[in-house]
Amino acid sequence: MAHENRTELAAIPIVLALLGVLFAIMLLAELGIWGWVAFAVACVVALVVVATILARRPTHASELDAPSAAARRAAERDGAYRVVVVCDAGCTSPAFVDGILSRAAGRRLDVLVVAPALGSRLSQWTGDDTARHDADEHLSATLQALEAAGVSARGEVGARDPIRAADDALREFPADEVVFATHPGSDANWLEQDVIEVARTRYDVPVTHVVVDAG
Repeated sequence: MAHENRTELAAIPIVLALLGVLFAIMLLAELGIWGWVAFAVACVVALVVVATILARRPTHASELDAPSAAARRAAERDGAYRVVVVCDAGCTSPAFVDGILSRAAGRRLDVLVVAPALGSRLSQWTGDDTARHDADEHLSATLQALEAAGVSARGEVGARDPIRAADDALREFPADEVVFATHPGSDANWLEQDVIEVARTRYDVPVTHVVVDAG
């Protein structure tokens, strides 16, 4: 889907801009035929780079660097039910915590919470850490709510792309389920990007979307 390649496609305008600068320099310098040869070579190199980036993008869960077979066997032996929670804000409401607890069905519950740093691409380029700071606060609030209910939970700030954040979590955590938790008024962006649909196609474990009310 278009969402899966969005991050990589963002590199294309940068490459084209660099080529444009190179072309302008050649015109100003009036390099003649050798300038055009250099420009053609640069175009080929740029196309190869873009094609390589796109080819490296995983398109299905089987192509991801999943946890090792040994890690999965160990997870199965300990009998815990493992859940990856990808949240767009702090998830502290009792209803959310109870919903996570109910998934264990009497088994020990082990949760990895991922809070994507949902800043703009411009903020990344300018070094603005606001998005990461907000994500860290969301993560801390969610972990505190889960741990207060006796849930074994840990977490990390993830990539701004929710799918990539989930990908990274599943590489290290052999989850039995992935839960995308959004809040009223903020979930539209994720839904417009088809995050839930992409995740359900991408992963070989159940994917659930929950809307979290204010705690």
